[in-house]
Amino acid sequence: MQILLCWAVISLSAVTQSQEPSSVFRSVSFEEAKTAAAAEKRLLVIDFTASWCAPCKRMDATTWRSPEVFAWFDKKAVAIQVDIDEHPEIARELSVTSVPLVVVYQGVNEFDRKGGFQDAQDLLAWMEGIGQGKRAIDALLAFKDSTKVEPRSRLAKALLERRRFEEALTQYLWLWKEATKHAPSYRAVRLSYWAAQIGDLCRCYPPARIAFSRIRDQSFDAWRVDVKNIEAAHDWIALNDYLRNRQQTVHWYERVKGDSKWRDSLQELRVDVYEEYLERGNYGAAGAVYSWPGGLASQHEKTRAAAIARAKGNQQQISAAEASFRKSVAALYAATLAAGNELQAERVAKNASTIDGSGELPIALILECLTAGEPRVHHREWLDRIPTTVPATVTRVKAVRARLDRALMRHDARASGARGVSRDIETIR
Repeated sequence: MQILLCWAVISLSAVTQSQEPSSVFRSVSFEEAKTAAAAEKRLLVIDFTASWCAPCKRMDATTWRSPEVFAWFDKKAVAIQVDIDEHPEIARELSVTSVPLVVVYQGVNEFDRKGGFQDAQDLLAWMEGIGQGKRAIDALLAFKDSTKVEPRSRLAKALLERRRFEEALTQYLWLWKEATKHAPSYRAVRLSYWAAQIGDLCRCYPPARIAFSRIRDQSFDAWRVDVKNIEAAHDWIALNDYLRNRQQTVHWYERVKGDSKWRDSLQELRVDVYEEYLERGNYGAAGAVYSWPGGLASQHEKTRAAAIARAKGNQQQISAAEASFRKSVAALYAATLAAGNELQAERVAKNASTIDGSGELPIALILECLTAGEPRVHHREWLDRIPTTVPATVTRVKAVRARLDRALMRHDARASGARGVSRDIETIR
């Protein structure tokens, strides 16, 4: 029996191969699952997940391995698990915009869906309600005109997940305009969590994009009239970001960055402007945004520490946090070099090495510099100091060294050519 169970876990289908789910899930495709559910007259339950999703991993380790959940599904449902990165076509077909998300079909039609982490008790209560014809959103609809922010926030997200876009727009407009009047502590949520959801809504529903573009423009006008209205600035920046119009933020920054009137308030734009320059591959402009990048480097360190704390010993999540830290610091290091600030770039690298002493950090820094066109001779010394007791590390260091040597040769050739041109100019003069 144990051998059969191990084989069931290992032999995953194309839909589920990367998730290692419990035997709650069948190893069949989406189409096969629909056919099986119809033939067996059962619910079809689809758990949408992703390898990078921490709540998904928690559900894999707890909810989906609960004996009570297994017993219920064994009798009443056909369940599969779909990784949205491996099967984006299924995610698009069912309009999946976030994970974890559980979608339930009755017959050929979707009956309900519910996002976010659910423990075994929550999941089974929801499933039993579906058996009685109840949807998860029914209880939340009672709060559609309430001044209670938390249930209206959950209602807005539930409406968005169910593609009830017009109703979702009504709720998000209220949350954006009124929520902080009733619950000031939601200011940070408004600019991050809600703004991200609003961005998803605007991409799916054009009237929402029109409505929030108008709000964004009103925020900009309010900030332009009063440079000390930082709240309006934050609104404008967040909406530009989630409406995928960050180039407007960059355009304004470039227009007024030399104006002393805007010096203090422009600090609010720096993160978005820096990230937009990086996305464009303009490392020099990105590095010039920060006169001293230490603050941003410190923020990367705090983000890493918080992510590791949340991982609670989960090695996969810890590794992801460390990789994200290395990527962020490497971009900052390369950008600072590209901006011509060698000393501060070296400080960024040195401070990062006290946080991450692995051989992966110098490799990440060097690779980012190669992308930015900023190789340095002393990067060879960094590679020399990386322990190479593992054969895979030896191979990797050798490949990076070869790339670095080629880049330095090109860099020297360009510098030599530039010096030659300068001498020719002097001769002409």
